[in-house]
Amino acid sequence: MSSLLALPLLWAQAGAGNPAALEVPRWLRSTLLWLFLYGEPAFQTSGLLGGWLTWIKAVSLLCFVSWIGSWLVKAIKEGYLGRGRWYDFVALAAALMIPVTVLVRTLETTKQLPVYAVGSIPLAALITYITLFVLVLWVEVGLWRTLRRFGRYPDIMVLFGIHLALVLGLAVGLLMQRFGFLPTMNPNQKTTWSDGLVYGARLSAIYMGYVILLRILMLFGRELCAVRGRRLYSIAQLSVYEANRRMWAPWVVVIVFALVLAFTHWFLQPPRPAEMGRLFVATLTLLCSLLLTAMVTILVPLSLPNDIQQQTISTVVSKPVRRLELIWGRMIGFMALVTVLILVFGGISLAYLWRTVGTTIKNTEAAAVKAKKENRTRDAVQLVEQADQLRSRMAARVPVKGSLSFLDSRGTPHAMGIDVGMEQSMKEPRSHIEGSTPATAIWSFGRVPDPFAPANRPVLIDRKIPVRSFFPPIPSRACSTAPSSSSSSLPLMSGRSLSPTLPPARLPGSTPASRATALWPSGSGPSTRHSASGPTTWRRRRPRPRRAAMPTRPRPSATSPARCTPTRSSWR
Repeated sequence: MSSLLALPLLWAQAGAGNPAALEVPRWLRSTLLWLFLYGEPAFQTSGLLGGWLTWIKAVSLLCFVSWIGSWLVKAIKEGYLGRGRWYDFVALAAALMIPVTVLVRTLETTKQLPVYAVGSIPLAALITYITLFVLVLWVEVGLWRTLRRFGRYPDIMVLFGIHLALVLGLAVGLLMQRFGFLPTMNPNQKTTWSDGLVYGARLSAIYMGYVILLRILMLFGRELCAVRGRRLYSIAQLSVYEANRRMWAPWVVVIVFALVLAFTHWFLQPPRPAEMGRLFVATLTLLCSLLLTAMVTILVPLSLPNDIQQQTISTVVSKPVRRLELIWGRMIGFMALVTVLILVFGGISLAYLWRTVGTTIKNTEAAAVKAKKENRTRDAVQLVEQADQLRSRMAARVPVKGSLSFLDSRGTPHAMGIDVGMEQSMKEPRSHIEGSTPATAIWSFGRVPDPFAPANRPVLIDRKIPVRSFFPPIPSRACSTAPSSSSSSLPLMSGRSLSPTLPPARLPGSTPASRATALWPSGSGPSTRHSASGPTTWRRRRPRPRRAAMPTRPRPSATSPARCTPTRSSWR
């Protein structure tokens, strides 16, 4: 965000080539560029502020289009527009000129038609300006005539506000063009007043949306202050009762879920035994999603029309209930119903997984014990590995992100590997490396450079391994010494239970030569070793023999903590 706050100064430096830009006061330059930042629809950036800018621009533009469209529809219904008056015919002619303008501009671009100009303005641009001006006048006539008849005082103020926003946007665009602050594709390209008008119109659309969004927020705030939780609870309770008594939707969904689940294991055949848990979990998740989506799709749209048809809505509307409370109450009721169904589906799915996958794990382990007793070592090892894979795939996993880079067969670094032409998702693209060559795929962890960043502008990304989250907290008393014992040890810690998200192998970035990495600040506790598997025994270091020429060191007492260091670590 700090780099984004410096954008006005960077853009000011970019416009320093224009002599007029040097005469602009700093406060005016910063104000213009911040107005451009909050008004330009195409401007995007990363980070929290970038997401906020994108969201508020999209919402304001949607508010502007919806407000204008609603009042134009009202004007057409009431006969203020579209009744064959002279301005309707002029607007129709202007609308028909839009494809003609596009055709002329295309012919000029392809050099099939010479570029005609009226003064310094190209003919295509002049026709475009006239067309837009006529359409804007037609919209103005409809808005003013309709709002004067049906609008309230706040609506009239909104109409004045959007005109002020229009003037502000055009002024900002023209001033930025005058001072040389407009962004261009070519740094040496000179901008004209028409470019300023185009950018000003884009800014004006967003600014007018801000005015309408402010009006909506004021209405929403007034409604929100009048909402009462008791009325919301009553309407939500009524929605749940209606769904259970009239439509029987929850019971139908539960019965369908149980029937489908009763015969699921007949048709689901995993590609290999280790994928059984993952296949069953994905199937249950898909089944729950489809059933709940179908129930909500049928239940929600039919709820209000049924109340209107049966005239039960009159008993609710006649009470002091606001429209926002009516909508929110029904939403809360349906959300509560869906939440209860998710809990029911989750309990049934958990019992089903225990019955199927859990029984398979127990049978596999029993078969491994039997094979070991019969001296079939190879089968026993394979069955134990299969049971371990089934159990590991039934555990929740936390992703550990890293930075992946590639080296081709000549040792040249690349951000992507070889594309073999397989169809894949761009969210998680896959790359390949060439076999029987020095081609390599390298995983990097820590604060590493982004492989997709330009070489002249490296960007560091955070790909640190959260080691603390993989290891359970070690109690502080585990390293304390008793007066009667000369050494103490901590319980053995297996990497398989400490890091369920990583395979039983060495953690990325760790080597057997690395001794220990402190998990506590200096002097506040013991230290641990990066190992993905294998027990690590902790013992108190015995005091060295005293020498006559060296000063003696006091032995640790019962009140002073002993120094704990790892003495042995093995890999499984």
